[in-house]
Amino acid sequence: MKTKSPMRGMLTFALFSASGNALYLLLGCAAAAIAFLITSNVLPEGLQVLLFNFAALFGLLSFPLLVITSLGDKDGAWERFQLTMPIKRSDLLRVQYLAAMVAVVIGVALVVTTIFLSDLFGMTIFAEQMEMDNNFTAGIFTMLPTLAMPFLMSGLFFPLATTKLGKGKEAAIMNICQFFALAVMILAPFVANGFGLNFNTFGTAILAVSVVVFIVSYFISRRTYSKLDW
Repeated sequence: MKTKSPMRGMLTFALFSASGNALYLLLGCAAAAIAFLITSNVLPEGLQVLLFNFAALFGLLSFPLLVITSLGDKDGAWERFQLTMPIKRSDLLRVQYLAAMVAVVIGVALVVTTIFLSDLFGMTIFAEQMEMDNNFTAGIFTMLPTLAMPFLMSGLFFPLATTKLGKGKEAAIMNICQFFALAVMILAPFVANGFGLNFNTFGTAILAVSVVVFIVSYFISRRTYSKLDW
């Protein structure tokens, strides 16, 4: 991306539009992570896991959600106005994907930092759950199905929202994609246990498939977005 590229300004706009609500969400996730870390010897194991899952779930799912839903100013018809700018439609779509990726990185950084600190403080909750020797590695494998959610959610949303039938229905489409991704994460452990699959391998497979869906969706969305009659 060139220094004076319009894409840089568009990416900044996309992230800035979501920064207000994202800040409150970040504080909530950080509070849950801190509570998880400082109550290791006080709260029951189940409640500790709940606090960690809160930080991971909302951090990894809601950050991309806020960015995606903030990309367009529906009242001001921003999507129509931005087409008058000296930037290709394919670049506009690329900015949306880049913004979603930046949001995912923020969520991942929060969760990985929490896992690292839990290992540093001597917590073994993840190692006990995953029956592994290394608590940090066990924590990373624990979050794999959760990490798959933003990729799956975005990968389903963009192709659907960039069609003629999807315009104006972005909120409903986003809710459907969000709940679908959440259902996949919740059902993953039960499916793995039901079929006798190794959870580490199963979680890795879910993440890999979700990333592939996200990448393929870009090319599908690019094709439909370029032909969209505004």
